[in-house]
Amino acid sequence: MNKTIAPEIHFQPYINAEGMEEVRYIDPSFPVELWSANFENLAHNRLATHWHEAFEIALIVSGKAIYHFGPEYVTLSSGEALFINSAVPHDTTPFDKDLEMFTIAFPPRIFGLPGYKLYEETVAPILQSKNGASILTDPKIPQKLEEIYSDAQSPELSFMRMSLQILELWGLLMNYFRQNSSDQYAIRRLHSREEMHLKQCIAFIRKNWRETISIEDIANSASISKNTCYRLFKQYLQLTPMTYINQFRVSQAELMLLETNQPVIDIALSCGFNSVVYFDRVFKQIHGKTPLEYRHSER
Repeated sequence: MNKTIAPEIHFQPYINAEGMEEVRYIDPSFPVELWSANFENLAHNRLATHWHEAFEIALIVSGKAIYHFGPEYVTLSSGEALFINSAVPHDTTPFDKDLEMFTIAFPPRIFGLPGYKLYEETVAPILQSKNGASILTDPKIPQKLEEIYSDAQSPELSFMRMSLQILELWGLLMNYFRQNSSDQYAIRRLHSREEMHLKQCIAFIRKNWRETISIEDIANSASISKNTCYRLFKQYLQLTPMTYINQFRVSQAELMLLETNQPVIDIALSCGFNSVVYFDRVFKQIHGKTPLEYRHSER
């Protein structure tokens, strides 16, 4: 397979200082990302809330996955597909251990820039849509994704072949959205102002997670009150701000436990926990085992 378009095993997204995932295309001149994941390598059994400029189309190859979009969620089973719009916050959790998923992502600019006919007729309406995501009920779309997934396994895959596949996929999506303008399977975007404030809070946490931070600090980063901050996290993520912080810190600690031999106390302190006792307690609440038990069982 041409190395530049080989599917990647996707562990955790790279999050920039603004809280947006940077889809790191292997070849910037061909900005397409193909990746596959299963229960074991999906960010240690979850893909935390994130968003990115790229459009994302996901296919469940086997098993089931739960996608959360704020307070709403959808469960996808084997053979089902989902479209996620640009910059829409979402997270993914495996429903069972049989999960295998395949995703293709590409930025809006792959079809040109504002002012170009293809962009204005096919990309702009999607970006301006109130729909944040849609379950794709047209069977032709999962079939096309399965075809791309199969192609991605071939050592003979060419840029020309993949480019044609993406254009065909986009054509199927455009036909689907035109025929389903009031799609009952669509997930609406969050309220724009509240989405902006929530993203600002999450970005602040991801930038400062190693430090001691309070809910007041988080709220101030978005120029909102503590009560509003608490409500946004509960309403859209079903978590308190502190629970979100602890889960994010633990996700970073997981990688350090598996990939380094650092003592647990050093990992706890470097991940923003002020004591190893508290770190142990939070970690066990999430994983059902202590950090040391996790290290020994998962390596």
